[in-house]
Amino acid sequence: MKRTLLLLAVALAVATAPSALGTQLAFGTVTVGPTETFSGSGPSFGVPGGVVAGDTIAIETTGIMYLQAGNTYGTNAAGIVVVAGNGAGVGGDLANPGTGTMYGDLLLGDPATGNFFAVYPSDAAYGLGSLAPPTDLTITLDLGSFAGGALLGATTLEFLLSDTVTSDNSGEYIVSSESSVPEPVSATLMGCGLLAIAALVRRRTA
Repeated sequence: MKRTLLLLAVALAVATAPSALGTQLAFGTVTVGPTETFSGSGPSFGVPGGVVAGDTIAIETTGIMYLQAGNTYGTNAAGIVVVAGNGAGVGGDLANPGTGTMYGDLLLGDPATGNFFAVYPSDAAYGLGSLAPPTDLTITLDLGSFAGGALLGATTLEFLLSDTVTSDNSGEYIVSSESSVPEPVSATLMGCGLLAIAALVRRRTA
């Protein structure tokens, strides 16, 4: 009986062991407002032990950010214009000089270094060139390779908006993430653990 309990405990430990190849991070749901454009102003979440190779994060963002008065020049989180303004038509974008991002981009970065990067690429998949760009965007980022690995080691990650003058801004981005899907390695370990448990039960009842 004691041997069976010991083997059962080992099997459960294997099944629930965290993957050494990274973790799927999550932060719940946060709101990025129209003036949160500088480090320390946006919503953030901690990464215990820091970002390591293999860490991933699944991000969904909904909403429109208006960068001009009167709810004009509205963009989705990829910086694609969904409401025309500032000389930019629907389906276009406009670079924010010196940042490597587009106006209206949702940014993710490390507040300790001040390095922030666009979450979503400005491309056709997120509405570039479309007459009806989407406002509900999803992406899964490999944080080990995202932005050339610039976030490796970061113990806090923060979301910001790419813009300069914010006095006439309005709107918001609702950003959410979940970690309900096991990583492939974790799923394999869990499967091995469950098979071991099943074998033990079968042996004891044979």
